[in-house]
Amino acid sequence: MNRSGAAVAPLVRSLGLELAQLIVVYDDLDLEPGRLRMRPHGGAGGHNGVRSILETLGSDAFPRLRIGVGRPRTDAARHVLTALDGDELTHAQIAVAQAAEALGAWIVDADTEGVMTRFHSRWKSMGE
Repeated sequence: MNRSGAAVAPLVRSLGLELAQLIVVYDDLDLEPGRLRMRPHGGAGGHNGVRSILETLGSDAFPRLRIGVGRPRTDAARHVLTALDGDELTHAQIAVAQAAEALGAWIVDADTEGVMTRFHSRWKSMGE
């Protein structure tokens, strides 16, 4: 995962995609579990896989959907690879369903800003 750019960049180039046609979905330690956030561009935010994609593409001009996993009580790798249960599993299942719905809308509409407008208020109210 830390070297995602090695797979993403050649795929983008071979398909002749504009960066706006790429969306990267990834876990985010800075968002509480189950929280979702979409952005049209931005930095890596400490995520090594996203940093790799940014470096190999040479640009941050692609949308991304972040799925919150919260801060670890252990090291980050162990935290994101640990099996979920109880409320954590329920929150993750809801987040995945919401992310899939947003991705479906993004694929159909090709409108990152529109998807952000449509889903961010829903995601905010879910976390409160």
